[in-house]
Amino acid sequence: MQMNTENSFFQNDYEQGTVIAADDHWVKVELVSKSVCHTCSAKMLCQPDRSGNRVLNIPNTLQAQVGDQVVIEQVGKSQLRLTAMQYGLPLMLFLGFSIGGSYLIKADSFGIPRDVLLLLLGLFGIGIGGIGTYIWCKRQIKRQFSVFSAGPGSNKIN
Repeated sequence: MQMNTENSFFQNDYEQGTVIAADDHWVKVELVSKSVCHTCSAKMLCQPDRSGNRVLNIPNTLQAQVGDQVVIEQVGKSQLRLTAMQYGLPLMLFLGFSIGGSYLIKADSFGIPRDVLLLLLGLFGIGIGGIGTYIWCKRQIKRQFSVFSAGPGSNKIN
């Protein structure tokens, strides 16, 4: 079993799983449940199916077949990009619209306090960021974007 050590921060974040479904582009990997799974807040990534097992859908970069054992590892760069888009973009737009609006709006308008108007502008920025993130995510799905990999950094275990 070999692991990609390019990113030492995520060096120990890997798990072994069994391929339970595969096609040319994606594999469904069943991971072994651990004792810490019950308290994990990231269950939406490997949410248990009806059988109670953890399952991930990841790109099939190894041409894995059903029954193959694979090592799954986190891709740090992908996680950073995803986090920046999901949290960073809406936050930056909220701040940008709020701060930019404070230069444009000097007093109450239409009987609405200035601070409320700035809040509404910031919320509008969050909405634009959400739409932008949605569009970005749809494009990434077509490009087989994933924060997990069974690819070059790990080997298929037979």
